[in-house]
Amino acid sequence: MFSPGDAMLSGGRGQSIDMAVRGKWTVLGGKVPTAPGQSPAVRDMTINDIDVVFQPIVKLANNSEIGVEAFVRCRTPQYAAPQALFAQAVYEQAAGHLGRVIREVTFQRAPDSTVFINVHAEELSARWLVRPDDPICYHDRGVFLEVGAETVLLHSELCRSVLTEVCTRIGAQLVIDDFGRGNATVDNVLALRPKAIKLDESVVRSIDSQPSKHAMVNATVQRCENDDVWVIAECVETIAELRTLQALGVGYAQGHIFARPAFPIRAADPPQEAADPRGLQSTAVQPSTFGDGPSRSGRTLLGAAPPSNESKAPGNVSGGTPLGRRSPSVSPTTETAPPTGPPKFK
Repeated sequence: MFSPGDAMLSGGRGQSIDMAVRGKWTVLGGKVPTAPGQSPAVRDMTINDIDVVFQPIVKLANNSEIGVEAFVRCRTPQYAAPQALFAQAVYEQAAGHLGRVIREVTFQRAPDSTVFINVHAEELSARWLVRPDDPICYHDRGVFLEVGAETVLLHSELCRSVLTEVCTRIGAQLVIDDFGRGNATVDNVLALRPKAIKLDESVVRSIDSQPSKHAMVNATVQRCENDDVWVIAECVETIAELRTLQALGVGYAQGHIFARPAFPIRAADPPQEAADPRGLQSTAVQPSTFGDGPSRSGRTLLGAAPPSNESKAPGNVSGGTPLGRRSPSVSPTTETAPPTGPPKFK
């Protein structure tokens, strides 16, 4: 997955970004000149240049949907990969403008959904997000703002000031994304008082066959439970991964095992053995695998009754949506195969 830091630390053409001018990056006028045949400037993009698809997030205790995550796709071939799009936006000092266009498309397409939407690091310094006319201010359902764990580590005060202002004004909640990929610790990210932490794909991938990851996940779950913070696993593709994560205490998940990103929004399908693309066996983790069997022995696996202390989602996402409620038909924009490069921007 693409981290904000991937584009944040360079100018997209091997040039270092001057930290002193971050606060001046919002550009309100003018255009970046383009040569014949050159890609159009990101700062000139409109909603006609941006596509957004959605993937459901599932509460494992009762197999219900709690919301959808928005994924950006650019219709300009040169920027088809999200990381290329945002690297160019950072180079043009136009990340704030791009973020607003993405939010316009997102909330137009998902007016009745609780939405998890990514915030790029450069949007925080550009401060487009705090404008009172931003599309995020007019969404009637729940909003969760996702920020990369490394962004929190590198820019903790900026994250705290901007995100606190936005979340307080519109009632949004914070999600820490890509946890486990970089150097951020649980204490680093919990200091921002998020509602959820998302385990990075690198942690989730093949976790059923890599016991070395179990202690880290189990410790993260226990620490988050103490603060009533959800743990969400991203990029779950197999039954074996899903059952292992649930046995370790992870309460929420998303990935191809439920639904591929699509628009119109597609309901999550109940996970089945046939959904395992790599043909792995569905084996649950035994309590002894992660070293504290007595305290975890009551954890339920797929399809079992929810534990009594399962935390509930706030407001309108408390009950979730039963899996398969929406039509499962595949739309023309459904991603029937993993996109080239990382599956989303971060």
